[in-house]
Amino acid sequence: MKCNVVFTADNHGNISQFKKTLEYARKSKAAVAIFGGDLFPKDMSFISMPGVQKFFFFEELLPLLSSFHSENPYIKIYLMMGNDDALGNLHEFINKTQSIVEWICDDKKGIRKKINVDFDIAGFSFLPPTQFLMKDWEFMESKKIKKGINVGGFVSTSNPSAPWKGMDLELKPNLKEKIDRVAYTENPEKLVFVAHYPPRGLFDFQDTGSQVIREYIDTYQPLISLHGHIHHIESTFSDRFFVRQENTIVASVFNSPKFHSPYIIEFDLYNIAETIMRFQV
Repeated sequence: MKCNVVFTADNHGNISQFKKTLEYARKSKAAVAIFGGDLFPKDMSFISMPGVQKFFFFEELLPLLSSFHSENPYIKIYLMMGNDDALGNLHEFINKTQSIVEWICDDKKGIRKKINVDFDIAGFSFLPPTQFLMKDWEFMESKKIKKGINVGGFVSTSNPSAPWKGMDLELKPNLKEKIDRVAYTENPEKLVFVAHYPPRGLFDFQDTGSQVIREYIDTYQPLISLHGHIHHIESTFSDRFFVRQENTIVASVFNSPKFHSPYIIEFDLYNIAETIMRFQV
């Protein structure tokens, strides 16, 4: 039995990368295509970001997903947001794609869905505080704040006339509360865990990575843990794209939206260690 999976992330509105990933999934007869966060454009003024991302969704991404699904209904497509994607748009996007794709992120509880009778998938869009002002997916990881990190900022809304509202991360629940949910902790041996942000200490990142995500992997040992956020052009270490952490394969795709063709990770869920590859399509 086989279940081929194609994974990428950090497309940031590069529609060519979506097209090429889906086309590769079709040609390779993949059962699953996963887009692991930072789906939408970000290079615009902060105030206009939610509207620009919504425009990209309706004008480019939704038509592509609709057409692909109608021609390839046997390929399951899973989407999740990353730290540069406006949470205020999420529920409208979910409503518009209910029969086309499956979303594996939300802002309240973990979402876990069936891939097939043997495997599940769950997405985790949350991350520790960053230097950026957009705080939709950020939560405190510890009481110690690193130099240059902002705990104050803004979260997006669904109101186009008032797309942002101020907030303080210290008033939100912490990151560990978000990951200690049944969606992530029940039967982890059959779980494809997709976290946009990487775990701390498993790759050669310079001061990047979540300790909470690392502790989750070490404690619960999901079948495979897939990550994005760190771009290929920032990485001199992207050839070492996966590590084995006891019973878990932990992999980072190291894609960049600056490429016409994306980097992807491909593997067979029934034989991950022997089949996992990273390459540019």
